[in-house]
Order: sequence, then C-alpha cells, then structure tokens
Amino acid sequence: MGYGFITALRLLLVLAIAAALVLTAGSHAVAATDECPSGWIALTFDDGPTLGRSETVLEVLDRTGTPATFFSIGSRVARNPELAIAMARHGHVMANHTWEHLDLTTLSIDDVLSSVRRTDTAYRSIGVEPLRLVRPPFLRTTRAINDALGEAGFVTVLETVNSKDWREITPDQIAGRVVSATVDGSVIGLHDGHDRYQETADATEMIIERLAKDGFCFGVLDGNGDVIPPRVGTGTSLSLSPVEIDEMVWIKYLMKE
Repeated sequence: MGYGFITALRLLLVLAIAAALVLTAGSHAVAATDECPSGWIALTFDDGPTLGRSETVLEVLDRTGTPATFFSIGSRVARNPELAIAMARHGHVMANHTWEHLDLTTLSIDDVLSSVRRTDTAYRSIGVEPLRLVRPPFLRTTRAINDALGEAGFVTVLETVNSKDWREITPDQIAGRVVSATVDGSVIGLHDGHDRYQETADATEMIIERLAKDGFCFGVLDGNGDVIPPRVGTGTSLSLSPVEIDEMVWIKYLMKE
C-alpha cells in the first residue's frame, strides 16, 4: 500500500472514533424542544441538609418550581432527617456526598466504601431511597476509588460547571460564572450546607431566571448521572406515606418552627 492510502485509512479511523465518542457522550442527552430550545441542565447542591441553611435554598427552588439534585452528607442526613425527607417530598433527587466530607484520596478503599454505604443506609433508614450517585468531597477522587465504587454499585459524579459559591464573591458574580459556562447537559455545582448559604440562595434565583430566559430547562440527574427531565426514569422515592410525612415534616417545614 502507498503512504497516501495508509494515511487516508488512518484519517478515516480517527474520524470514526471521534464520531463514536460524540455519540456516546450524547447518547443520554434529552433532545431540545420548542419549550427548551437550549436544552436541559441540572442544578446540584452539596453539603446539606443543614437546619437554618438548606431551607433558604429550598424556598427558592419551591418558589420557582425548579427541581434539583442534592448530594448530602450522611452524618447530616442522620442529624436532620426532616430536611432530607422534605427535599424528597418536594420532588428533588437525593444522592450521596459521603458520611463526613473527608478527602477520599486520603482514605483506604475500605473506608471510602464504608463512608458511602453508611450514607446510603442513613437515607434508607428514614424512608428515602437515594440514587446510587456519589460526589466525592472537594471533587477529589482516583480511578481506583471510582472503580471500587462502581463494583459496589455506585456511580461517581462530578460537575461540569463550578459556581465557586464558597468563595467571597457576590451572588451576581456567582450567577455570572454559572450562566457564562452553561451549555446543554451542564451539571451545575452549588452548595446548600455551607456558611454562605444566603449568597448561594440569592445566586440560585438569579441563575434560574437568567438561564430560563436563555431557553434552558431544569432537570435532575438519573441513576447514571445524566441530566433528564424531572420525575423521568429512576429517581428518589419515599417509602413513608403522605400522612407520616405530614406528621414528621410538612407543618414544621412550612411554618419554620
């Protein structure tokens, strides 16, 4: 074979691989519609549920009718079960942010799995069935950690848009960072459990307003970590009855006792 023919074959192979990668990356994407011309995106919140903080973000989501995915810390789920139940009751998706928010890369694989499983159990013990999605604290992980979690039935999920809402920046700056970086399928990372919760809540309202005007629709993550419309596919479920939820959560949540 001549050099030119071999080069052409190599080029065709590269193009075929590239096309396959593009198809794989978009295989779970939700098609844009007239109502959502820019596509679907997901707001995600880390570090809650924390009494006196998470409610501020929940109020914004409730008022705007926006679904979200919450990656909660297991020890906080155990301390604040009423908030975790309220999040699920409002149609939000619940997921795993480990038990104590430690850097997983400093732990043994056994300790990583124990932290994640303990958080999963904390959810289920209060009647909330979370997705088996795990977001590593500080977004720090390794291939070995991801592989071990995968073998245990969990999926590691990071984010594609980092709001940096934990920094000393204004809500408008947070919103500006997010809006400028958002594209179809974006997974936006925010926090509901840190001490800048009010700034995050204010920024969240701006983000929702601006991205909705830009033609985006807000979805949630599914069991694979892909963005889907709310309540489609595998989502969070509650094993408690509505009456039990009302008694445990609903009045307290609405009245802010």
